[in-house]
Amino acid sequence: MNAPDKSHRHLDKTPANQSNWYAKLHPIGTAQQTRSPKRLLNLSIFFRIWLAVALVLSICGVVAFTQLFGYVKPTAQQVIEDTLLDTSKLLAATLQLPLASGQLYDDTYQATLDATLKHTSGANSTLEPTQESSNNNNSRVYVTDANGVVIYDSLPTPLNAEGQDYSRWNDVYLTLQGRYGARSTADINSTRGSSIMYVAQPIIDSRGSMIGVVSVGKPVDSVLPYLDNTRNRMLITALLMSIAALILAGLVAWWLKQSITLVTHYTNALAEDTKKPYFYFGHELNSLTDTIESMKHRLENRAYVTDYVHTLTHELKSPLTAIRASSELLEDEQLDAEDRQMLNHSVAGQSIKMQQLIDRLLLLAKVEQPTFKLNRQLTALLPVLQTLTKNNSAKLQQQNLPPINIYSEDKCVTDLVIAEAPIRANALTNPHVFADPFWLVQALQNVLDNARLACYLQRPALPSSRR
Repeated sequence: MNAPDKSHRHLDKTPANQSNWYAKLHPIGTAQQTRSPKRLLNLSIFFRIWLAVALVLSICGVVAFTQLFGYVKPTAQQVIEDTLLDTSKLLAATLQLPLASGQLYDDTYQATLDATLKHTSGANSTLEPTQESSNNNNSRVYVTDANGVVIYDSLPTPLNAEGQDYSRWNDVYLTLQGRYGARSTADINSTRGSSIMYVAQPIIDSRGSMIGVVSVGKPVDSVLPYLDNTRNRMLITALLMSIAALILAGLVAWWLKQSITLVTHYTNALAEDTKKPYFYFGHELNSLTDTIESMKHRLENRAYVTDYVHTLTHELKSPLTAIRASSELLEDEQLDAEDRQMLNHSVAGQSIKMQQLIDRLLLLAKVEQPTFKLNRQLTALLPVLQTLTKNNSAKLQQQNLPPINIYSEDKCVTDLVIAEAPIRANALTNPHVFADPFWLVQALQNVLDNARLACYLQRPALPSSRR
């Protein structure tokens, strides 16, 4: 039962301390506030911005790499086909004489050709030592006669197709018909479901007749390790770039959160006249703080005008009542001359009081403006005091008070004329202060008025030596 009572007393005490203009204009702001339960998805703006950037990067990365990897393999196959086409043309020109002369049918020539093709295929292993085993003997070359019967096959004996009819295979079939011959056949030895690509070229004798077809094949698996290596490098690079982008997005989100927090703190501390924050990379945030400050000044001016009118009305009631009473008494024709003169003095005194009150309220209104600034400068104090002494001498004589004397270092400097000399030379006789000259005169005049009024009221009780 004690805990609720303490909390209740704490909440009752809070509105009493909020005696600022905003609490007066908006009393609902001082009402008790209850904390609503924190929702599960009530995420901070920092995390929401970071999460949005992360989602965008993830979606864009998945789409981009899916499209990219979808184009890589067909492009690699096109490159393989172009390479096979160039190789088949070269072999067709090379095997023209051996096929026309019948040398290609000789086992010795075929063994020499096998060794040459094996050495050429094995030379590729020097480019990538890690793929040596997969690159050796990964190409196939076979030659058919004009009827499509295989004359020579570079594959070893178990897979050798010499003597078989290849006239129905697309590469040989299309080439024999004078068209571009190529085919893609599934690779039974591939563990990745790949295929073998073949490109054929006709072998033309010196009379222009087709005497055979040479076809060159290469499995797609032979380039897959390079594609995998490229894909892995691209993934690692993209991953590093994504991490860097997320870190950068986190920094930007943190900067936005800090900026918004500064604006929130500035808005909460408006009543304390705190300096508004400035953002070097946030033009919109600077515009927001300027708008908040402008709204604050408008509300302060509105509240101050209201208080000013109430204060002026209250202070003017007393002299107006006295003037009205004196005017009613002056209408009496039987009033003595002495009483009439006293009432006239009363009306004049109340009029002067009203004028002084209005002047003081105008000065106070000028000081209380939110945009008010002091024009402080180095001001000589002695000339200001001498001017005030001369201006108040008539009032002192009317109240039968002695004149004011100014002393500095036990020396009377009331009528001292200060020569134009450096500040250090006149430091003792003419001290300087860093202040606004106009408001310095007003402050010293108020001190003199209070002192003169106090001396006038206590004059009968004071000896002449102290006056």
